[in-house]
Amino acid sequence: MSGGATPAGRTSRLHGTGSGLCLDVEEAATADGSRIVLWPRDGQSNQKGSPT
Repeated sequence: MSGGATPAGRTSRLHGTGSGLCLDVEEAATADGSRIVLWPRDGQSNQKGSPT
């Protein structure tokens, strides 16, 4: 996986450097326990996140 430092208030994506697949929250769900899947990069908001 690759990522990088993210300035406060900004979002980033995590994606596999070999596969190019992104971590993606299934169905763009926001509830605790939502499924995380690997999906082709599509630029949608469910593939963006902020470090906590």
